[in-house]
Amino acid sequence: MSMETASISQHCKTLRLASIGGQFASLAEEARQQNHSHLRYLEALLQAEVEDRERRSIELRLKDAHLPRMKTLEEFDFVQSPHIPAARIRALAEGGYGAGCDPSSGNNGSVAGCGSENYGNMEWERIWLRKQPEAVTVHGG
Repeated sequence: MSMETASISQHCKTLRLASIGGQFASLAEEARQQNHSHLRYLEALLQAEVEDRERRSIELRLKDAHLPRMKTLEEFDFVQSPHIPAARIRALAEGGYGAGCDPSSGNNGSVAGCGSENYGNMEWERIWLRKQPEAVTVHGG
């Protein structure tokens, strides 16, 4: 490690610029090889630092929020919750509306091949699942 590199690394530690400290040498070499200007090199360094800080900030906020572990539909145990229709939930998760039912057909809200009551129930379930994903995962244990 050259004196310059060591000095830059120390300055980055002092200023708490971890991403710049970790990437300045490789980005400098890349800038030299691609004949980038000093300003373009500086922009790349600063962009890397901003992106790293944003990522760490999100990670810290999520950690501080103490949110429950994210669960997926595949992890849900339908055996322990027999009142929840597994096939229907999976079809809704995939955007399905039942046999012959497609509300996106453009027929002003009426669904060909589906009774309006049946469509209303499926639409309600789709909206409910989208707005309350924890309702699908809470029973998964």
